[in-house]
Amino acid sequence: MKVAWDHRRNVKAELREQCREYIEEIRQHEEEMKPCGGDMERHATMMSKYEGEIMELEETKQRHLKKIKDHEEEIQKLKEAKARSQKQMAEVDQELRSVLGRTNQEWEKYFRGLREQDQGYGERQ
Repeated sequence: MKVAWDHRRNVKAELREQCREYIEEIRQHEEEMKPCGGDMERHATMMSKYEGEIMELEETKQRHLKKIKDHEEEIQKLKEAKARSQKQMAEVDQELRSVLGRTNQEWEKYFRGLREQDQGYGERQ
């Protein structure tokens, strides 16, 4: 479960860092275009390059989001399994407490019944 959350956190941090880098590149490019008077061909080339990189980032983001969703589903299944397990443990614990909580008289009666069963079994053979 922790692995899924760590993976999610790492993916988000990675995407944030890549976005910051691209934004910084775009700002630098805009600053470069101001003094030259705007070379439109160069500008168009850079924009198509950035659009391609943005598309790659979007695809990467979608893949990571799918992985995150898969991990969240796995976490939910594990939580459900844990809840079932805890319920079973509570039932066993309750049964154990009822057995251990018997009084001496109840235990004597129980063992007397077992002895009688054993004697009855021995007599039948």
